[in-house]
Amino acid sequence: MIPAPIREALHIRPNQHLEWNLEDGAIRVIPIPEDPVMVLRGFLKGKGPTFDDFMRDRNEERAQELAKEDARALNRRGKRA
Repeated sequence: MIPAPIREALHIRPNQHLEWNLEDGAIRVIPIPEDPVMVLRGFLKGKGPTFDDFMRDRNEERAQELAKEDARALNRRGKRA
């Protein structure tokens, strides 16, 4: 049983899952949220490339790929003539 002051300080609810770790001879208890994904929502906001950055880069790459394909097609047509 976890004492009430600790449960309250860590916002541990009845039947909540806990992760128990042994670290350097001490026990570390980590409350597991009911919905861990929701806890992480927005965690990376403002860090690294955005989806818009990704799409802009991908569209630039695709344009380059299409240009190379067009150049190859023209080259093949020129060899047949």
